[in-house]
Amino acid sequence: MNTDLLVMAVTRLSDGVCVACLDQQNRWVRPTQENARGWRQLTVGHLKDRTGRLVVQPGNLIRWDLGRPIPRDVHTEDVLVGNESPTLLRALPPDEFRRRCEAVEDPSLASFLRGTDQSLTLIRPQSIGDIQFLNEGKGNLKSRMRITHGGHTEHRSAMDLYWRALGRQVLTKLKSPSVLWTPRALLHKTGLAIESLVIGRGQAYEAQNHPLAGAYWPLIVGVLTHPPNTTAVDYSNL
Repeated sequence: MNTDLLVMAVTRLSDGVCVACLDQQNRWVRPTQENARGWRQLTVGHLKDRTGRLVVQPGNLIRWDLGRPIPRDVHTEDVLVGNESPTLLRALPPDEFRRRCEAVEDPSLASFLRGTDQSLTLIRPQSIGDIQFLNEGKGNLKSRMRITHGGHTEHRSAMDLYWRALGRQVLTKLKSPSVLWTPRALLHKTGLAIESLVIGRGQAYEAQNHPLAGAYWPLIVGVLTHPPNTTAVDYSNL
């Protein structure tokens, strides 16, 4: 069934990607499919229309062929993608995109983390502390951010593709293996101010006999900035 979706975040997941969207009723939807290992993710090819143009990007309103819902535990938003490629309807102007964000803002990060029926949400953080980009070699970039919302503080990884691309660009420009910035430094150095964050819960930790076995952990899957972060993504090095 063709469904109109607003793309909110595109994030790295293992060797593929994960996509977070809102439908026309502002309900969260995660288009996905299961690979041979049972791991739910999409390929970069799923982000392109039938002409090969990349259309699944944050802020884009797209029409996507979706199949049946496939919820799994807290991942209640998962829906199978169909066989047809997504098509671009239009890119939302920044003000309209901001209004859609405001309509789904979650007042409590702690409540979301305690809940068992949701794996995607959006917050406008009360404050952001450290912003870190770290290159661990061979293109293995890590990004972490300290966020406080509703009196609850988390220090979490940021897997947003465009945010990671920004981090690589920053480290290359500075010729440094790492940076640790405040939001004010980020604005000064890049001209970007963080407005909202899309928070997701990663898939259940699969390693057996491990303290985290079966646990879901929160990640920052979308970093929404003003102006929008349009850093080019190297899809061969997510």
